[in-house]
Amino acid sequence: MFRKTVCGIMIPMLFTYLIACASGTAPGARSGGEGVAGSNPAAPAPDKGALPGAGGSNVHTLESTREARHLTVGKPIAGVEIKLIDDAGNLAGSGDPRSDTPGPDVSGLNPGSQPGTTPKVGAATGCSSPAAAGGIGEVWLRGPTMVSGYYEDPAMNASSWTPDGWFRTGDYGRWDGDGNLAIVGRKKDVIIRGGQNIYPAEIENLLFTHPRVKDVAMVGVPDPVMGERACAFVVPRGDEGFTFEEMTAFLREKKIAAYKLPERLELVDSLPMVAGGQKVNKKALSEMLTPGP
Repeated sequence: MFRKTVCGIMIPMLFTYLIACASGTAPGARSGGEGVAGSNPAAPAPDKGALPGAGGSNVHTLESTREARHLTVGKPIAGVEIKLIDDAGNLAGSGDPRSDTPGPDVSGLNPGSQPGTTPKVGAATGCSSPAAAGGIGEVWLRGPTMVSGYYEDPAMNASSWTPDGWFRTGDYGRWDGDGNLAIVGRKKDVIIRGGQNIYPAEIENLLFTHPRVKDVAMVGVPDPVMGERACAFVVPRGDEGFTFEEMTAFLREKKIAAYKLPERLELVDSLPMVAGGQKVNKKALSEMLTPGP
């Protein structure tokens, strides 16, 4: 059934299942093409498989590298524009260069766009050169795959969309040298340690690749000197355990800057979830670390 698949759009759980099939369970699954999914990332995958992008805007293919599939959401889908805006309102890094070819009129699809707006559509590449990659900013999206707005909530629509149709995702991201988009965290989840920003998703995605880590989430702990310090909540895989020294050594091997390293490790049986098990309840984790009145 998968042999002639060109593009599949489904929830991440099904992508994870198809990846398992591609390892040999389902004949012909390796011939699938692209995969797009939203809501939450899939589990780390084997060396071959289709992994989801984010919200119908990005895509991985069977040719994507293992590192790219683990640490990024892939390249933009043709027809979707993406740019990164830093906290000062400027384009982060090089931005997302596109051709000058006018695309389809999607003003009716994006509630913030003006009538007659024609976004530019170009090749699905994220940045102009490896040297231009790395700048972190909020991910802004525009294109025909975006949602049409919040139902009967004009105030939310006004705050989420720009007048020319860009959707402010609330996610921080950066381009890698191959034009893949890496999501480094939610704006509201950023940990500020001594004036330096720590993006939890960047560390979480790396820890997910450790063979003894089943699940992980990182939150900030109030600190009278540094403002905040990072704490990692880890669900170990099996009964093998996981130590603070193992965690920091692993992250140092990945060339993570010292200020980004978690300064506390909490081992738990499971992480509290919300949204029907789709998202980690980081507020609950923070409350576990904060003494009551």
